Amino acid sequence: MSKDIILTYREDSLIYKIIDGIRRLRGRYTLEELLEKEHGYEEEFRGKTIYIFPMGRVDIKRLPEGYHRYSVRGSDYDWGQAATIEHSVGVNYWGFVLSKEELDLNKVDYGGTKYIQLTKKERDEIF
Repeated sequence: MSKDIILTYREDSLIYKIIDGIRRLRGRYTLEELLEKEHGYEEEFRGKTIYIFPMGRVDIKRLPEGYHRYSVRGSDYDWGQAATIEHSVGVNYWGFVLSKEELDLNKVDYGGTKYIQLTKKERDEIF
């Protein structure tokens, strides 16, 4: 039986410096690499081309240059159903989207978070 080991390193340790150096050498993904790695797909959304990555999680430093990244929040009632697009999601994370153009986060919740509420048709046909 295998067990996962989670290790933490001090920033001044040699192993930390080696791991950090490897991360820097890897550089950014191309859009094509990211689509393949994270099982993403391209869609038209409110007149803009977006790239959707369900359940995707990627180091923000490795995202392709020139794209805006947004988080997608899942529904409170069905975690597999996308509900909103926001700058950042901490609870009910569904995945993320990339777009060359900025998306218009046109609603604001009581806490000041800007978001796009997905319509039923968008959830069913796009996400």
